[in-house]
Amino acid sequence: MKQVEGLEVTKHELETVLYGYSYHFAGRVEQAAGEIHAETSDPAVRRAAIEWNLYAPAEMMRSCFNTDPLVGLVSATSFVKEMRAFFETGNGKDVFGPHQDIAVATSGRLETDLAEMVGKIWPTGDVDKLVRVSDEWSAAHPIQDTRFVRDTFSPAMAKTVGGEVAGGLAAAGSINEQMASLTHRANIMTAYLPRQVHWQAALIMEDSKALIAEATDSTLVAVRGEMFAHLDPVFTFADQQRALIVQDLARERAAVLTAIADERSKVLSSLVQERTQVLATIAEQRDATMRDLNELTLLTLDKVASQSSGAVDSAVDRMFLRTMQLLALPLIFVAGVIVVAMFWIHRTVNRILVTRETGP
Repeated sequence: MKQVEGLEVTKHELETVLYGYSYHFAGRVEQAAGEIHAETSDPAVRRAAIEWNLYAPAEMMRSCFNTDPLVGLVSATSFVKEMRAFFETGNGKDVFGPHQDIAVATSGRLETDLAEMVGKIWPTGDVDKLVRVSDEWSAAHPIQDTRFVRDTFSPAMAKTVGGEVAGGLAAAGSINEQMASLTHRANIMTAYLPRQVHWQAALIMEDSKALIAEATDSTLVAVRGEMFAHLDPVFTFADQQRALIVQDLARERAAVLTAIADERSKVLSSLVQERTQVLATIAEQRDATMRDLNELTLLTLDKVASQSSGAVDSAVDRMFLRTMQLLALPLIFVAGVIVVAMFWIHRTVNRILVTRETGP
């Protein structure tokens, strides 16, 4: 580190700065991820926020906890640039949906914070060279997904930044410096691990929801299949019963129509018989009347022949009156019979029509 121009801090001081930045990085990411997680109802966005908070701080701590703090500084600078590019133009540009600007703004602010920190500890050095190297590395090794897996930053890159770095690795042999580094790391992890556990539990909950939904869907599919399997015999039985009912209705309909036809034939036969009887009765009455008329005529002629002309005239008048009376009675009787027959026929026809309408 003494060979790097303008780097006016010791190894322990640079480690302390990097450890502080890693904790600052974790806090900023947790704030942004928590905001996104609270505001969204999309399960995919919630899961992406949880994964960002779980894996990005862990990757940053892996960079900052590097044995050579100069390599850790370059690695941390590259990672924060890779993360910003991932959310702005890379595979993660739409991972948070309408909340994407929160991740982009947080990544830009963390990159600015790291640049300001480098400017403070390296005020007169070739910072542009560090930026150029980290930009080239970031462009060549982009982050692919929310797991934030990336290629390991090689210690050889430190030579590109400042030339000889032999003194930096040699200092790692000091037991005091190693204990101090471990103390810093333990302090950071003591504060960070409970939060990590919280977000791990949140990830488990998200996975549990997906598993429960999948299990529920599988159960519903099984229940539906079982239900349909039991319903098939029911539907088959219903179809059979429907066919049998249709056949029974057809038989009943045919029977009703046959009964109606028989009843109609019987009614017509009865009408024919009654009409024949009525006509026969009328004929008998007519014959009897004609016989009575003939007898009366003969009697009248006999009386006419035996009486005088005045008596004949009187007898003729009486005979005419009697004849008219005798002729009127059969006509009245026939008219009454016809009226009764028509009334009976009318009722019979109505009964047949009602039977045909209500029977089927």
